[in-house]
Amino acid sequence: MQIRGWTMVVAVLGAAGLHPSLKLRGTGQTGRVVLITPAALQRLSALGLAQPIDLRTAGAFRAGHIPGAIHVTPDRIDQAAREIRSAAGARTVVTYGARANDVVSEDAALWLRALGFPDVASLAGGFAAWTASGGPIASAASGDHFSAAASVARNFLNASSVSTMSWPRIR
Repeated sequence: MQIRGWTMVVAVLGAAGLHPSLKLRGTGQTGRVVLITPAALQRLSALGLAQPIDLRTAGAFRAGHIPGAIHVTPDRIDQAAREIRSAAGARTVVTYGARANDVVSEDAALWLRALGFPDVASLAGGFAAWTASGGPIASAASGDHFSAAASVARNFLNASSVSTMSWPRIR
């Protein structure tokens, strides 16, 4: 028996204890989108089962994003479909925007499903919920991963204050 599409995702999520974190949400005439909580996305990512898609501005992506995310502007979903498919493989594609009730993220998830992606969800609460939950953040500029708390602290330090700080020497 071959299991494909959402049946496989639900089976995996059920085995991982994640299914209560998934909710179906109606989006009017165009269909339904699955919303996934930040905690569920963290667990899926830890299992290597999620491919985040960042729909925010390029500057916001460079400042910090969910580790492993691909940056795609909403107007480029069609053109980026091949790149997304290649990066995602059999993993669940999870779209996210900047904040809660992000219609752009939900619309992108529906559009990706229309383009033939079988397993697509939208991050409930967007990037704001991800950082509030303490999810790890990657910086495009440095490629490093750091916690949400470190991200907030980093934003308070500007270039001039960093250059005047005395840092301990490591020998």
